[in-house]
Amino acid sequence: MRGHIRAGEVPELIKKTAQEFAGEFYDGERSPRFRLNGAKYGLSEKAYVNRYWTNFVDIAVQVLSALLAQPGTPEEQKEKIYEALVDFKTTNSTVRPKPAMSLRSLN
Repeated sequence: MRGHIRAGEVPELIKKTAQEFAGEFYDGERSPRFRLNGAKYGLSEKAYVNRYWTNFVDIAVQVLSALLAQPGTPEEQKEKIYEALVDFKTTNSTVRPKPAMSLRSLN
């Protein structure tokens, strides 16, 4: 499980892909309760994507990684995907999650 992801830590290609997946999720066959809660809290599709796209980063990375192995993917596109994945992995490996709060720190 990945810690909190900041928008600046995600290359544009991965961010756009994650946003597309978030939009597809919102448009998918959601229950009436999901739609009702979205309307109740004012979450339009755009608001949902802006708020929750980081939840789709892992799947975006997996799909982009799979595209590298596809024989029909153009070399130029493969290079862009590869650069984005390497940039994301190196940025993510240098970011350390905050340690969990202890009860001692609250006293």
